[in-house]
Amino acid sequence: MKTRILDYIDFDKVSTLLEGFNVSTGFVTAILDLDGNILTKSGWRQICTEFHRLNPETSKKCILSDTVLAGKMAEGEKYHFYECLNGLIDVAAPIVIRGEHIANLFSGQFFFEKPDISFFRKQAMMYGFNEKEYLKALNNVPVVSKEKVLAVMDFLLNMVNLITETTLQRDEQAERISLLKIAGEKAKFGGWNVILGESRSYWSDEVAAIHEMPPGYSPLIEESISFYAPEWHEKIRKVFTDCAVKGIPYDEEMEIITATGKRVWVRTIGEAVRDDNGKIFKVHGAFQDITEKKIEEAKIREKDLQFRKLSENVPDLIYQFTRRPDGTYFVPVASEGIKNIFGCSPEDVANDFAPIARVLYPDDAERVIADIEYSASHLTYFTCEFRVQIPGKPIQWLFSRSSPEKLPDGSITWFGFNTDITYRKEAEEAIRFLNSELEQRVIDRTSQLEAANKELEAFSYSVSHDLRSPLRHINGFAEILTSKYSEQVPEEARKYLNTIVSSARKMGTLIDDLLSFSRTGRSELKKSRLKMDQVIEDALTHIKDSLADRKIKWEISKLPVVEGDYNLLRQAFVNLLDNAVKYSRTREVAVIQIGYTEEKREYIFFIKDNGVGFDMKYADKLFGVFQRLHSSTQFEGTGIGLANVQRIIQRHGGRIWAEAEPDRGAVFYFSIPKKMEDNQ
Repeated sequence: MKTRILDYIDFDKVSTLLEGFNVSTGFVTAILDLDGNILTKSGWRQICTEFHRLNPETSKKCILSDTVLAGKMAEGEKYHFYECLNGLIDVAAPIVIRGEHIANLFSGQFFFEKPDISFFRKQAMMYGFNEKEYLKALNNVPVVSKEKVLAVMDFLLNMVNLITETTLQRDEQAERISLLKIAGEKAKFGGWNVILGESRSYWSDEVAAIHEMPPGYSPLIEESISFYAPEWHEKIRKVFTDCAVKGIPYDEEMEIITATGKRVWVRTIGEAVRDDNGKIFKVHGAFQDITEKKIEEAKIREKDLQFRKLSENVPDLIYQFTRRPDGTYFVPVASEGIKNIFGCSPEDVANDFAPIARVLYPDDAERVIADIEYSASHLTYFTCEFRVQIPGKPIQWLFSRSSPEKLPDGSITWFGFNTDITYRKEAEEAIRFLNSELEQRVIDRTSQLEAANKELEAFSYSVSHDLRSPLRHINGFAEILTSKYSEQVPEEARKYLNTIVSSARKMGTLIDDLLSFSRTGRSELKKSRLKMDQVIEDALTHIKDSLADRKIKWEISKLPVVEGDYNLLRQAFVNLLDNAVKYSRTREVAVIQIGYTEEKREYIFFIKDNGVGFDMKYADKLFGVFQRLHSSTQFEGTGIGLANVQRIIQRHGGRIWAEAEPDRGAVFYFSIPKKMEDNQ
């Protein structure tokens, strides 16, 4: 901006002013830009130009003077006087145009009082100046008062500002005229006037161009009217006559036929001008080519017609909804579906929201308006479900969704749709009713299960006490017969008695396993963070009796910390390790591996042995109660252990499976989630 304003200073005029001022007053002056460059100067003193500025040492003092003065101007001082180290006084003042500091005005090389000649003699001797010539130049330096200097500086600043401001105004006026001309050409907009006494129209170049006539064309009134299309002759003649005679202004859109025969839509504006006595002596106005506007309006009408045709068979409402700056609402665009949705026509709401407000269900109206206002304030999607009640029709549920947009005038407009969701709401209500019935059924079934659990507990108690008592009797009496009457009992009978004792013990074990299986399903999980290494160590302690006289190579990896029930997981490992030991006893050296892999959401543990294995086609029977893949004569057991392991793992939210081949060992896998849910 500074460079631009400097461009407007007429330095030829300023230089002429400063030189004439120097001749008439003896004052020397200069204008420097803010970087210290001399833009113009006049009448510099001989003592400076031929002595101080030429000697390297005194020249430094001159530069220092310029620097100090420029710095003071930058600090905002209006005037600053400075006694140069060479002995003369300088002064500077800022040139400010329209509030902007653009340059500095310098003057100087004078004294406020008669100078000390001895100082300058010493200076001549010190720097090798010709004393006679130097003192002669000194004698030409004027002695003036400070008041006179200030008056001179004010005069010079005012003159520079006046010259600059005049140039600025002239150029700005020319620029405005140029811009108006460009705007008129771009907007196809011009002016005209008619001096009634002359009966002639005077057109601007833009108006002539619209008529495709040369610049400066000035037709008679009737000739200018003849440019209008025949169907508009009567209208333009009437409005112009009413304006010229009665002073009635007009603003009309009509068609003209240009000099080349082209039809053009124009907007013509006219108003009367009166003299001091109130008599109309002139009509003037504006003229604009609005053909493009008319074409766009036609396109909009065509699109509106297409919108109406496309939407007339859609039962839903497609709309543009607007909130004015004063907070009132209206619906400028609505499809025919509004008749189904709100029971009114698009025309009813084009400028009024009342027909919609009247049918909003009273309990929902306040909430709907609050949602509209929130969307307007935050420019967020408007999404709402609400009810309407059109007179003579049942209550309807509607879903509305639209996106807002803020307009330049402060209005908010939404583009969206409304659809009837009554059927969906009725279905949701039916589902809620069914869910309520289902919840009651669940409550009833839960009650039945609780009763069944109590019966199961009673059965467990019966098994624990009532069945064990006869078993103890059978086992006890069989052992008495075997020990006290062994000599009287035949050999074959002793075999039968031993079978009875063995079967009674087996049945006792079976009862114990059934009770353990029952307790596993009913006991409360006691979750905690536990080290699986400790679980394995504890489990091995529980099966140490089965390890006697066995050669087993254990390969146990470092295991992670998991969340679970310590006692139940220990029982699972006891059963799995006991199986691995049992089914590998046919091997001279059994190899049992324990390890894990880590997945994203779970740990997968495995127990692998090199035992007898099994056929995978029977794998689905592994975890069933009383299911066995080997006969009891080969390997003892009740067929409940793996079923119990499966129940424990499932209660921890995991799963269990196995892989094997006959006579090539087996691998049992189970997973434990890293984050255990409530699976009780």
